[in-house]
Amino acid sequence: MTATENEPIDFDRLHAEINEEVRKRRQAGDFPPGIERELDEIFAQFAPKKVSLDDLSDLMAKAEEASFLDSEAPTSSFRKGGAIIKKGIARGVGWYVRYLAQNTTVFASTVSRIMRLLDAKIEVINETVFREPARVAGAAASATRAPSDLSAWHHLVVDALQGVSGRVLHVESGDGSVVGALIAAGVDAYGVEPSEALAVGSASTALDVRIDDALTHLRSLPNEGLAGLVLAGCVDRLAAVHQLELVELAATKTTRDGIVVLIGANPAAASPDDRVATDLAPGRPLHPETWEYLLRRNGLHVRATEWEPTPAALEPLDGKVQGAAAFNQHLDRLNHLLSPPPTYAVVAGLDLLGQ
Repeated sequence: MTATENEPIDFDRLHAEINEEVRKRRQAGDFPPGIERELDEIFAQFAPKKVSLDDLSDLMAKAEEASFLDSEAPTSSFRKGGAIIKKGIARGVGWYVRYLAQNTTVFASTVSRIMRLLDAKIEVINETVFREPARVAGAAASATRAPSDLSAWHHLVVDALQGVSGRVLHVESGDGSVVGALIAAGVDAYGVEPSEALAVGSASTALDVRIDDALTHLRSLPNEGLAGLVLAGCVDRLAAVHQLELVELAATKTTRDGIVVLIGANPAAASPDDRVATDLAPGRPLHPETWEYLLRRNGLHVRATEWEPTPAALEPLDGKVQGAAAFNQHLDRLNHLLSPPPTYAVVAGLDLLGQ
């Protein structure tokens, strides 16, 4: 791409060309497994740190810097005689200004110290109530979790995301089968997986699968940076507060025409093999109606909800038999109770009419 001296650079087009070249190189296997994650870590290490107005530690540090009030005002002046006048005023009211500055500095320093103590106590609470249980659950999941079999949903995921313009992310990608199915369909897809063994196994097959957890990775992405998002696995184990955050991130990190596919475990049929990780998990599977509500609450329009097909426990009556339609309708509900589908999928997109 070239631009004349008077023609402005089309950064959107340039970005698209770079992404396309990266996608081709990735599919060709030119990138060693894990190289993209290593580059992300190096960038995060050396990139200039910005002070966040939402970060309590950063705000307290700025407050501490501003807590000291200097009572010695500058007396220089560009006007003739101005410096003499200022020095005279400083001598006359200096004692009063110093008194106010000292008392204000003591007050500001005390408040800052109180905030530091509160922050330390909150940190202890977070460590005790949230982080340590999450680390134990995460370690158990990494050590014991078997890759979920999502082969039943390959067709639905590909149909929902085929033709999107941009990158598609799958969290948790497990053995990478969904990422592989999307790439085979021409979708620029990658995955993140918290289990190092599963992530390395996927990367060894030239799939772009990175070792990371869902929330950490999604938080690091720019808003509207994804054309599509597939959520699985973590949706059944996250604590309620993080399940809410996951939906909020799904709505903000996908483009205005992006697609979100959520694959969840049926609470009525939950019998996972990884019992240790399930028992230690801070959350539990939700019903599809709950995810539908949360998606709509965050501006996403639910396009479809489907259950994983399962063999019927009871065969339906022949349609020619009188009353067969009503009987079979009740039989379907009974089959759903006797042989509950293990998983379901919810497909959603941004509700443009509601924006």
